[in-house]
Amino acid sequence: AFENPSFRGHFRVFGLCTADRNRVDRGFQIEALTEHLRFYITLLRTLSEHGFRFIEPAAFVTDLTPDRILTERVEQRVLTPLRQEFPEVELGFDDERQQGRNFYRDLCFGFRLTSSNGVTINPIIDGGFVDWNARLLNDRKEQLLTSVIGTELVCSLFRE
Repeated sequence: AFENPSFRGHFRVFGLCTADRNRVDRGFQIEALTEHLRFYITLLRTLSEHGFRFIEPAAFVTDLTPDRILTERVEQRVLTPLRQEFPEVELGFDDERQQGRNFYRDLCFGFRLTSSNGVTINPIIDGGFVDWNARLLNDRKEQLLTSVIGTELVCSLFRE
C-alpha cells in the first residue's frame, strides 16, 4: 500500500545503461553523466512540447566519493555547460541525499518534477554508477552508469 494514489506496486519504466572502461581523468564518468542528464532534460523539453507540464524541473548530482573529490569537476564539466544549454532546468548538487548511498558508487543523480496541480515526485528519474560489470568481469576499471525514469508515473501525473 502506498500513501500516494498515483503509486503502484508494478509500473512501467524506461532505463539507460552506458558502459566503458575508466580513464585516468575519469573522462568516461563525466561523459556518461553528461549524456544521461542531457537525454532526460531533452526528453522533458520534448514532452513539454506535446502536452506535458513540469513546474520548476530540477536535477541534482550527489558526489559519493570520500571528501567529494568529483564535485568541482562535475560542476565545471557537466553542470555549468548543461545550465547554459538548458536554462529551464535547475541543476545542482544534493549533498544530503541518503537514498542509494550503499547502491551507487562515486556519483548518482535524481530529478525532481512537480505537476501543475502541485504533486512533487523526487526522484522520478534516478541514476548512478554501479559496479555490476566490474564484478561480473572481475575488473575494477569497468564502469557502468544506469538510470531510469518512471514513464507510467510521468504519463499519469504530468500530462495536461
